[in-house]
Amino acid sequence: MLEWIRSAGYLGEAAGFLWFLQLLGSAFLLWRRKWMGAGCLLTIAFLTYLAGGTRWPANRLADLEKPYVCKSLRDVPACDVVIVLGGGLEPSAHGAFGLDLSSAGDRLITGMHLVRMGKAKALFTGGGFETVNGQRKLFGDLLRGWMEAWGFTNATIVTPGPAANTREEALEFQRLARTNGWKTALLVSSAFHLRRAEAVFRNAGVPVVCVGCDFRAWGVSDSQRRWLWIPHRNRLEQLDVYLHEVFGWYVYAWRGWIHDDTGEKLESNAPPQPKPGPE
Repeated sequence: MLEWIRSAGYLGEAAGFLWFLQLLGSAFLLWRRKWMGAGCLLTIAFLTYLAGGTRWPANRLADLEKPYVCKSLRDVPACDVVIVLGGGLEPSAHGAFGLDLSSAGDRLITGMHLVRMGKAKALFTGGGFETVNGQRKLFGDLLRGWMEAWGFTNATIVTPGPAANTREEALEFQRLARTNGWKTALLVSSAFHLRRAEAVFRNAGVPVVCVGCDFRAWGVSDSQRRWLWIPHRNRLEQLDVYLHEVFGWYVYAWRGWIHDDTGEKLESNAPPQPKPGPE
């Protein structure tokens, strides 16, 4: 009963409310003997519940995250540079330091902590740019301004130009690695994204040790994995992330951005061998 009462609040959110309307619409069509319409709407309601109320999205996302788990950041080897992929922040005209941390903000925290631990003497920050109030804001510059203002580290902070995707980040890093003499690198990103990111960097000829963070399914609280009576947006977000990575892998393979070290294209359904990351 307590779980029912707790779940009833989800009806006041978009996912739960739309699902409830689907059920009401199905009941109305059944009452009017509109069997085909009722069947179609019930099918949509079932799929909505499958995506937003079951464990399926979390389990699929956990499959992507699990290979990048390790016990401690202390187990991560020292390298020349830490690479923090973009996606951890967005520009904000009214936020402190002109930025707003996103749901992937763990990437920034993990990268900065690795540098503070002495795992590398340089920090490479990826990411794109946005225009705010007519001014172009590079994500890397925003992060560097924040770190320098707070005195997080004395390490060299490298902020390249805007990158539209992971492929462009890898190519820009490859260029800077030759200039700065970097031979080894720690690649920090959300654990669910590392399968694709590692393959892209390997294709660009950049050997990396992956450090996962921003775990959204593997190792999270039990409440995030239980079945729900009413669909919730968190499950839909997990499904969104999972589908983005799955389709992203196929798109990158189709465009030739995912190859092995010898130039032979990887099978699109065979992920590269993962490296350990933090739990």
